Amino acid sequence: QDAYESALDDAKNGRASVSVKKIIEEKSIIPCAGGFDAEKIKSEKYNKRFCADKIRTSRARISALAKSHKAAGITLKDYPLPSGLAEAVSAAEKSSSVIIGAWTMTADNFEQTDRKAVLVIEQALSKSLWRQPSDAPLLNEYKISLEQESVTLRLPELWSHDTGRAEGSFRNIDNSARIKLTSIPLDGKGLDEISWQWISRGGAEPVSGKWGKNESGDYFNCVAKKDKDRVKECYIIKNGDRALIIEGETDKAKYNFFAGRFETVFKSISVSN
Repeated sequence: QDAYESALDDAKNGRASVSVKKIIEEKSIIPCAGGFDAEKIKSEKYNKRFCADKIRTSRARISALAKSHKAAGITLKDYPLPSGLAEAVSAAEKSSSVIIGAWTMTADNFEQTDRKAVLVIEQALSKSLWRQPSDAPLLNEYKISLEQESVTLRLPELWSHDTGRAEGSFRNIDNSARIKLTSIPLDGKGLDEISWQWISRGGAEPVSGKWGKNESGDYFNCVAKKDKDRVKECYIIKNGDRALIIEGETDKAKYNFFAGRFETVFKSISVSN
């Protein structure tokens, strides 16, 4: 309960604590609960059931033996009474429990309860994550190497490298948004042409585009719909004879929150050859 309440409080307040990260990554609160061993719980559950079954079998045999001896006029002494064996069965089957949020976790339902608790923490974290204002400080600086450029950028709290994907790929902790940096040759094309071609990959439908200018020069920005519930956005800048593409993607319902943060990330970028 303490591990759950502590992690939930961190998640609600947008704190990327060690326990919150561990719970989200491992999809379980159990590793954060001291002395709580899932395999041990499963083993104890099996052993209790085994003992209860053995006691039931012994109870049935003793009852049958007592009846047969009684019918033969033989009195048995000092044998386990059925009532005592019933109590032993009840004790063996009794499951310890602990309160986790709104649920009572037992050996029989701890895996289901664990999943429910993780979902609540994930939802609380997601709400906190998307409540952050677009001008909130970008706390994490990353340096990456692309084809012919070194790029430095800053990302919000709770963002990290997208493990297993190409260099320059990042995701937020609830995996609902991604950012990817790519460098490609210009090949005589304009930034707008490259932008439309790039964002349309995979069947995305472009919906808007505009030119902009910052201290590094001109850039082109475009937005596209992907599937029914996803939105993609690109910023493209020129770096010598190459185009640096900063691509973002998120759920349609979260795009209005994402767009401001994505623009802030774009503004944080610096490039060196």
